[in-house]
Amino acid sequence: MKNDLQKIEIYFIQYMYVIIQPTLTTRKLKRY
Repeated sequence: MKNDLQKIEIYFIQYMYVIIQPTLTTRKLKRY
């Protein structure tokens, strides 16, 4: 069970990074 939680946590962090990173890059390009 604990192992599954760790997998989910890692997956979630990667997912959030994929969502947030393009937003930050876009803001840098648009200079907001």
